[in-house]
Amino acid sequence: MFPLASWIEDKIKSAKYRPHEHVPWRDEGRSLSPKEMGAIASFEELLKHSVHDARLAERFIEVTADPLRFSPLLEAATDWRKSRNLDPTPQFGIVASQNVIAAADGTPATRAEFYAPFWSLLRQAVSDTDPETPADWEGFARDLLNDASPHWPGGQPLKSSSFMKQFGRDMLPALLNMRNPAADPWRVAFLEELGEKRRVGNSFTRDDVERFVRAFKERISAP
Repeated sequence: MFPLASWIEDKIKSAKYRPHEHVPWRDEGRSLSPKEMGAIASFEELLKHSVHDARLAERFIEVTADPLRFSPLLEAATDWRKSRNLDPTPQFGIVASQNVIAAADGTPATRAEFYAPFWSLLRQAVSDTDPETPADWEGFARDLLNDASPHWPGGQPLKSSSFMKQFGRDMLPALLNMRNPAADPWRVAFLEELGEKRRVGNSFTRDDVERFVRAFKERISAP
């Protein structure tokens, strides 16, 4: 799903961008992977702590079933909607807004609850596909994302694309160094390869700004 090794290899061959200093994942025989960047550890932490979201998910389910159930101004809200020609039946759009994880039936769920039924399906699909090379794995991930894998178990309602999209959303914060327990420089490897200088917790002084301005003026005035 994240073919970082081949991405780095293409960048090295094209020589269009190089990090400002030596980075270990560009050494011969090395590569860059989400695991090395702490993304897997971050994902496992998300699953572990999702149990604390159970009560919130239950609350969302209650409000979805009856959006005005907890409103202290129930009658006023009803009249307010009627006076504006709104649908008299309100809807709580937390799932539609994608601000909460939803199970296959569309009800709010914790992260652990969402993933639980997918693991056995994924294991079976991997076993039946038996990918060996990086290209095989990339093709397998692409098929899962497009619901095109012939090895994804049928006869059940869960789509492989639902798993892939949620997994991608959960991995990106770690890849972007928002929450990934990895040592430098692996912690910021993806940002480094993107040429992105912003980092979690970094800061610049007035002296830094003046130095950057001088460098910029020298660059634009150079013949």
